[in-house]
Amino acid sequence: MFDLQELSNAVAISLNGSETINELLNIPVDELTDNQLIQVCETLNTEYRAGTPLVSDETFDHVYLKALSERLPNHNFLAKPQPTTDVLAFGKVRHPKPMLSTQKAYTHEEVQKWLNKVLKVAKEIGLSVVTLRILPKLDGIAGRLSDGILSTRGDGKVGTDISKLIDHGLVIKGSAESVGEIVIPKAYFNDVLSSEFSHPRNVVSGIASSENLSDSAKQIFNDQAIHYVSFADLQCVTVNSDNLLENLDILIEETALNSHYPLDGTIIEVENQTLKKLLGSSSHHHHWQIAFKTQGETALAKVNSISWQIGKSGRCTPVVNIEPTYLTGALISRITAHHAANVINKGIGVGSVLEIVRSGEVIPFISQIKQRVTPCVPTHCPACDTVLRWKNSPITDEPTFLVCDNNHCPSRVETSIIHFFKTLNVDLFGIKTVEKLVASGFDTIDNIFNLSISDFVSAGLGNGQAANLFAELDICKQKIHEDYKILAALGISKLGRRASENILENYYLSDICHLTSNQLEQIDGFAAKTANSITTAIANQELLITFLVNNLNYTNTKDKAPEKSGETQLLSGVHIVFTGKMTGSREQMKQDAKAKGGNVQSSVNRKTQILCCGSNVGMKKVDSAKENGVEIISESEYWSRYS
Repeated sequence: MFDLQELSNAVAISLNGSETINELLNIPVDELTDNQLIQVCETLNTEYRAGTPLVSDETFDHVYLKALSERLPNHNFLAKPQPTTDVLAFGKVRHPKPMLSTQKAYTHEEVQKWLNKVLKVAKEIGLSVVTLRILPKLDGIAGRLSDGILSTRGDGKVGTDISKLIDHGLVIKGSAESVGEIVIPKAYFNDVLSSEFSHPRNVVSGIASSENLSDSAKQIFNDQAIHYVSFADLQCVTVNSDNLLENLDILIEETALNSHYPLDGTIIEVENQTLKKLLGSSSHHHHWQIAFKTQGETALAKVNSISWQIGKSGRCTPVVNIEPTYLTGALISRITAHHAANVINKGIGVGSVLEIVRSGEVIPFISQIKQRVTPCVPTHCPACDTVLRWKNSPITDEPTFLVCDNNHCPSRVETSIIHFFKTLNVDLFGIKTVEKLVASGFDTIDNIFNLSISDFVSAGLGNGQAANLFAELDICKQKIHEDYKILAALGISKLGRRASENILENYYLSDICHLTSNQLEQIDGFAAKTANSITTAIANQELLITFLVNNLNYTNTKDKAPEKSGETQLLSGVHIVFTGKMTGSREQMKQDAKAKGGNVQSSVNRKTQILCCGSNVGMKKVDSAKENGVEIISESEYWSRYS
């Protein structure tokens, strides 16, 4: 007999901490600052690569990624792989070559646009008709199998060793040296697991991330129901380029019907090896391949109640509890309403009727309000009873968020601790564990680091769990961290990983407690208001930062960053942006500018001094440069001036 609750708990642990960016996900994308948007994209991408996606692919692509590409089209995140074999410390595996993402399309028009580019290159080598392979896009955990080592995709360069799945009885379908997907057959999931889980990917993710197998997980392996499927061995159909669009829907349906596994779309790729080589790849995806994905399903749902949750910054977020509603095979009962003003403006409350959309079989969202009611919002914090205050939106400057200002609010303390350990990849500190620790008075990071096994037991944790937690902290103390992750783990508003890295390229972690707002404002990406709030928050965390500096091992970003001062630095202190297609490598030009002391920016702003343009440059960036009095130079001018 399956202990489904036991397996459900294992999966819940793997997903624990998804609320750590809940605060940002609850802000409408057009109200996010640039740094917040970058932080959201990076965190969502990291969670997706870990097998625990927080939003649907469609939401990530068409909301957050789209916003980032419009605001900061040359940002490094848009060019790197989103989400095999040097085995590194702490269970990490370096891929022999990057595992790239797949370019996505949601409409026939987007597929046609991709196909036109393929045909243009094909014409150059005399191919009038191109043969295309149509194959399923499996929906599980991407991985690489090499030399008997199975690893996750991770960030595309370094993944996590999950070879333990092979020892447990993973069924390998196809080549033993390959890239593939770890999945559960649809039939097995529907017959055995569907009553307890919304999607088989969640089961795979939970098992892959768990240190010990539950009885239920052991049974799944005994049933040979977890498979590694090599992409190269997937069944496919072929079609010539002239017939692709008119038969695309039929081909997609045929591919889905022939698949034994859950799908996340359909892959369309070029078959001719010479053409594939010519099309090549970016650092993000292959140009000879595209994934066609469909829009999500919709349903109407009635609101039963609204729960108000407090995040680490004190923001009070409404979570709508709806009548259980099936969407794409999953039973949905909770959905976010983003912020208090949204609840009021849209009339969301008990009895209101919402249209909800679920895409990619992950997290649903509210698309329309079909029936409004007079809403009710709290006046006091549900966790500590502190009077809530209204906080203005940074975009509209109108009251938008309800905030609890009590720094000792138990919910704020708990989410801050979870965020800290989540950011440093320290396992086992989930919500239930942290709640017990905080309730027992162990409510600060430094306090928790100094706990003994008996202290954990005194907080109501079992002997085995206490020993595991103590061991996790010991590993954390020995492990070499990146300093910017330690800073980002503090959970300071507007200070995610990218912003932390920017600061620590200029200052050591041990010195930042006395950083002034004026000093921070001189670093690209920090406006006056943001600089003031961040430096104030850092100063308030001086005791904790000092403790972490003295007790954790870490590398200094500043020691790895190019030197930005000195008389021989040709671009010392110059803010420069590179855009357009260069005759050489644009990334090489960026590195060259950094090595010569330049501050390389991703977009033009009031600090920019030089815009270096290649070909095919968008006029928006050029116009922005002209408006800000930025000097515009060509690629050849750059090399002649700064070589």
